[in-house]
Amino acid sequence: MLAQIEALLALADTGSMTAAATRLRLTQPAVSKRIATLEAELGRELVDRSGRRVRLTAEGRAIVDELRPVVSSLKAALAGPTEAGTISAPRTRISIGVSESVLASWGAHSLRRAARAVPFVELDLHAHRSPAVVDHVRAGDYTMAIVAGQADLAPDLEVSPLLEEPMVLVPSQLETTSVPRRGPVPVMAIEEHSATWRSIRRRLAGHTWGRRLQVVRRLQSFVALTQLARAGFGHALVPEGVTRSLGIAEAKIVRSPRPELRRPISIIGTSGRLHRPAVAAFCRELRAVVGAGDQSPN
Repeated sequence: MLAQIEALLALADTGSMTAAATRLRLTQPAVSKRIATLEAELGRELVDRSGRRVRLTAEGRAIVDELRPVVSSLKAALAGPTEAGTISAPRTRISIGVSESVLASWGAHSLRRAARAVPFVELDLHAHRSPAVVDHVRAGDYTMAIVAGQADLAPDLEVSPLLEEPMVLVPSQLETTSVPRRGPVPVMAIEEHSATWRSIRRRLAGHTWGRRLQVVRRLQSFVALTQLARAGFGHALVPEGVTRSLGIAEAKIVRSPRPELRRPISIIGTSGRLHRPAVAAFCRELRAVVGAGDQSPN
């Protein structure tokens, strides 16, 4: 039965029969047959084949979650002693969907530091816009997600706050004196339907920046907005982490008066998955890293 179980795990990891077949070095019909055999032996429907894309059913996801550590332990035992003379410990694979702007700035280094502190986990990272990440978590594709925006983005999932990231102005050509001291400030901002904009729009309404921000251009990328501001296309409203990742000095950005305008960053997932020991341990380390501001490359 191990071969059938490995076929199901490969499908869960890759998301398609074709990719699973490539990983296992089998034909697609062979993978499909193994999974069908497993379904027959267990008497359960593990895969939903009704749509254009094959997906695991709720029972299929539950079986994968139960069997993955068992298979890892079995493989470790069959592999025999390591050089140190001990059996290698099984590793838990955590599939994480991350908001693109988070992963492209401080997220990558924070995730790496947290993973180093929990050596028994293996991270499988994916980058999307926050709403797409949440959809993947709902579908069971990812164990958890790190997203920007408010908790109402996913009312059906467990939401755990991770960070309140400051939003800052990148002045045109990095000249802070070019930002008007009176009257409205024309700014470039992220697209309206983004999770970040939906959250800060509500906060901007009651925030005293000292001047009114007037959006004159919108883009789909915070990195692109920052680079446009650098080049002189106008001022850009972006997360602080993006400016740091692009090497913009603190003296070259404009912060809002206190209390600062911030965007919420949260960990999202189902209660069952977030409270598994390995996942919970990783989340604790990630909160410690982010809370300490330890987001440097080292």
